[in-house]
Amino acid sequence: MKKIIFLILASLFWANYCNAQIKGVVVDSNKEPLIGVSVAIKNSGNGTITGLDGTFALKASPKDTLVFSYIGYRKIFLPVNSGKDLYV
Repeated sequence: MKKIIFLILASLFWANYCNAQIKGVVVDSNKEPLIGVSVAIKNSGNGTITGLDGTFALKASPKDTLVFSYIGYRKIFLPVNSGKDLYV
């Protein structure tokens, strides 16, 4: 029984270790922040929206893909492991 509990705790720790806090800012072509942009992890229920200054923070693993959507703009898919800034 102790081994099972240890394995469960170890797997929970590993899952938290693998997920990183992803932070960013979403701006328009004039470098103005976009408020209320939906930022979600593809194929999951996890997501957030950008704040008044266009910033967002989200836990994601390196294998995840972020999906940005906003009324009047096309949907953008950005792999977390790309390590690149996105300019559209």
